[in-house]
Amino acid sequence: MAEVGASLILFLTTSAVTILSWFLFFPKTPFVNQTHSTPPVLRKGISALLLVHTLFILYSIIILPPPNIFTRLHLSLGTPTDAIRSLLLRVSDDTELPRPIENVLQRFGSFEMRTLYVRFGHNALATCEYCSSYTDFALYALPGPLLAYLREATLIGLITIKGTRLERYRTYGIGPLVAVAATECYWISSVAITIPKDTRAPNGIMWHDTLTLLRQVLFLLLPLILHFFLRPSPPPLTQEVLLAPPGTIPSEQIPEIPGAVRTLQSLITKLQLLRLSRGAVQRHPDLRRAAGEYWAAEREEGEWVRTDEDVQKIAKDMKLGYDKADGEVGPLRENVRMAVENLFRGFVPSSWGPPPIPQR
Repeated sequence: MAEVGASLILFLTTSAVTILSWFLFFPKTPFVNQTHSTPPVLRKGISALLLVHTLFILYSIIILPPPNIFTRLHLSLGTPTDAIRSLLLRVSDDTELPRPIENVLQRFGSFEMRTLYVRFGHNALATCEYCSSYTDFALYALPGPLLAYLREATLIGLITIKGTRLERYRTYGIGPLVAVAATECYWISSVAITIPKDTRAPNGIMWHDTLTLLRQVLFLLLPLILHFFLRPSPPPLTQEVLLAPPGTIPSEQIPEIPGAVRTLQSLITKLQLLRLSRGAVQRHPDLRRAAGEYWAAEREEGEWVRTDEDVQKIAKDMKLGYDKADGEVGPLRENVRMAVENLFRGFVPSSWGPPPIPQR
């Protein structure tokens, strides 16, 4: 009872710290632009679901760890069955042991069953009455971890659902789950388990309990990393964004980019080099001839694309037709003209441009 009370106090303390951190620290993470790029209702719903999931995993780790007779009683795997039964009766309030415990003790007469106890855990040997071989216990113990991995994959799918700007990280969330699941399956089926002959010798690693704990730690940390600590993708450049006049797009719809200033500073040098290289191309005969051949090939390929009937049909279906109708320009050219006009309206002469021509 003392251990149960200590576990309950630990869980309540951990839950209180988690809830306080959730509302005090996580909204103030460095990537606060996530709140601007994700719809508030969607983000709050996912955050609430993730909080419940976090508390559930903490409850599973602290309150409901896998039961283990040898770990609980500090016994060796080679301890005789009668000695285990005597110790259990000594710490029990009843004169008889529960039926699942008796099933486990009866199976402890076989050393193979003790190795299966290490591989598949206490519940598999206690509840599967028809199991008698390695294959039976493996098939019986498989659905539990498999459903847990499927649950986490579903949660990661919700965290990276369309609209969260985290869609590109879905692979980074599902990939580790698949890799860890395959590794756990391989390890639990192939690891060598030895039973010490000396009852005072320490046990090896209880692989079922250890892998269960590691799996739950992964389930606890992976969704939190995806939701709070990964930078979201920028909003898509839709036609409305491209054609909107400068200054009409609310700033909260565009995520802040920490390296924007450094990038713009590096672009200054690149633009100057581009301006000088274009002039140098026209002065060098070989470069001028190569540039002419390149643009001639581009013009020819462009004519092929524009005269293709399938391309024209698809462009019309997308309301981006470029054929002239009744002497008017097509929708695509009209959109391009509007975009260029908006660019000219927002053009501000740069102080880094070429120096003005001196007046004589």
